[in-house]
Order: sequence, then C-alpha cells, then structure tokens
Amino acid sequence: MLILTNIFRINGAGVICYDGLLKIIADMAGENHIIIPCSIHETIVMSEKTWLDEQVLQEMVYSVNREEVPADEILSDHPFRYEKEMNRLCMI
Repeated sequence: MLILTNIFRINGAGVICYDGLLKIIADMAGENHIIIPCSIHETIVMSEKTWLDEQVLQEMVYSVNREEVPADEILSDHPFRYEKEMNRLCMI
C-alpha cells in the first residue's frame, strides 16, 4: 500500500494526475491497483489483490468521508481502479 501526496502533505491528492505515475506504480507492482481518495490531501494506492468487495469498498469510502473528513476536503465518494493494460483510471 502507498500513500500519495506532495512534499507539503497539503492539497496533495492531485499527484495521481502526474503524467505516468499510475503506470509506473502498476509496472513496479506488476498488476492493477485500487485508488482510494482519502481527502484533497492524499490518496491510497493498494494492490487489486488486497481490495475488498466493490460494494464494501464503496461503503467504506463513503462512510469515512462522512465521519472523518471535513466536508470541504472530500475528494470523492468513489474508489477507482487503475487498469494497467489499458492505462486508464475507472470509477468502481
């Protein structure tokens, strides 16, 4: 599992948009991965092999956002999957 942010750990979730970063991570891991938007400050990247059921994952992200993340720092209520072979990010 990786936590992606910037060096300041403020407004760092956008690093997932850095050109080629998700592909580099997938190439190193050799597999697809799941992106969990924690807040506008960071995202979690984990192996697709370790993820939970899609419904459970969606409920977890939504619940954490409502209970732990300030409303103005919520990035998304949906997890994403990076598909290595297609080089694309898809909403789960």
